[in-house]
Order: sequence, then C-alpha cells, then structure tokens
Amino acid sequence: DPRSRLVWEYVDVIKTIKPSAFIMENVSALGEDKKWLNIRNDLIYEFKSAGYVVDFIILKAKDFNVSQNRKREFFVGFKTQSQNMMNLTAMLNPFNLLAPPVREVLKSLGKQEPSHIAQAKIIFAKQQKLTNNPYSSFLVNGGTVGGFINLNGYCSTLTASMGGNLTPIIDEEALYNDKNEWVLEYFRNAKNNKFLIGDMAPKYIRRLSTIEAAAIQTFPSDYKWI
Repeated sequence: DPRSRLVWEYVDVIKTIKPSAFIMENVSALGEDKKWLNIRNDLIYEFKSAGYVVDFIILKAKDFNVSQNRKREFFVGFKTQSQNMMNLTAMLNPFNLLAPPVREVLKSLGKQEPSHIAQAKIIFAKQQKLTNNPYSSFLVNGGTVGGFINLNGYCSTLTASMGGNLTPIIDEEALYNDKNEWVLEYFRNAKNNKFLIGDMAPKYIRRLSTIEAAAIQTFPSDYKWI
C-alpha cells in the first residue's frame, strides 16, 4: 500500500522543519501488532537520530469523552538535551473522561429531520455473517461499517467514507421510547438460522443523521459546516 510511505514522509518533514515537539497519529496496529514491530522500532530510531526523545501510546476515544470504539496509536517526541521521556500515561491522566453511551448523546438531540438522515435502504444481506454480538455481525447491506450501533455502548469508528449504505444504523423505538433494541431479537433468531434475506428492516430502523454523526464526534452544536 503506497499510503504506508506517508509515515516516512512525516519523518522527513520532522527532520526538515525540526519542531520543538511533534505528534504522529496512526492505526493502533502499528503500536500493538508484532507484524509491525520492525517498522515501529525503525520509526523510533529515526526520530531519536533526529534529536528527539520519543515514545508512543495507544489511546481509546471513549476514554476522552468521544462515544466511539476508536483506538489509535500516537508517537510523541520532544527536541531536548534530556534523554528521559516523560510518562505519557501520567501526562494524559488529568484529561481522562469516560464518554457517555451513544444513547445519551443522540437522545439529547431529539427527533431528526429527514433531510439530515442518510436515505440508503436497510436491506438484510443475502449472506449474513454472525460474530459473537449483533453490532459486529454482517447483517445488512453496508456490512459492519453500516451496521447497527449499540445505543447502550459506543459506536464503531465513523469513517471518512461514511454515507449511503456505509452509514451506521440506529433503532428509533429503542432510542426515544426505551424499547428493547430490535436487532437483539433478530440476532437471537439468526443464530437459530432464522434469517431475513433481502427483506427491509422495520421503518423505525434508520441510518444515522449527519447531525448525530457530528455529535458523536463531539462537534459543538453551533458548528458551521461549509
């Protein structure tokens, strides 16, 4: 993937500009997966050779008041004569704030205007793939990216490609009327091979609105979109 070259271009930029500090964000696998250990070590070596003390940390968005199951890796470096890197976990502890569940974020917004809601139809896939929970299962067109959101937990990462079938799904009856989430019952039936194939979901099952997506990502309500 040519995009993997971007981390090295970032290193080149740091070496050229020589900022007093930098942060580089990437997927969490770069900081966790043994497959990327050599790349991780090479990056640290390059930053250190450029005169930086450097370390990396894996952070979860939900631990910083963002209601998403989004995990990312951050390299942090400081240009200093000291060889001692500060403890990143201790530095960030004062900013830890567990995010509210998605239900709390969305319910505060009230009913959404149809013009703000993705209109892609929610149709059950011909070949559905079940995992150990309904929110990560492939049940409808759009797969897991455009799947059901756990209102009592956190949604998956809202991707840059979100839109149409790739827009996550919520249950209005569960959200506004505190009913049990319809997908839970469907998931139990699906585990007993009782699938809806090609059928439409109930009308109160809909895609996320643009306003709801913005709220989950903590954009302020008065944010002006261009």
